[in-house]
Amino acid sequence: MKEWEKYKIKGELAKAGAELDTVRHIAHVPTARRIIEDQKVKAGLVYDESRLNKSRISVTWVSANTWAFGSIYGTVEF
Repeated sequence: MKEWEKYKIKGELAKAGAELDTVRHIAHVPTARRIIEDQKVKAGLVYDESRLNKSRISVTWVSANTWAFGSIYGTVEF
């Protein structure tokens, strides 16, 4: 099984046709300002302990989540 398959919508939700149709990029104000000035969200290198750090590929994080108490990733949502 591919590692992302564990996140696939399954069961009754899949049968009902549930799908993620909106994703968001959340940023802190300085980064949001750069996104507005550049008119695009740019990918960047990962600096954590994941395998993405070792591969040195650039990524842009997006999420379908909505955060009840605000996101730790910032206050501006694109």
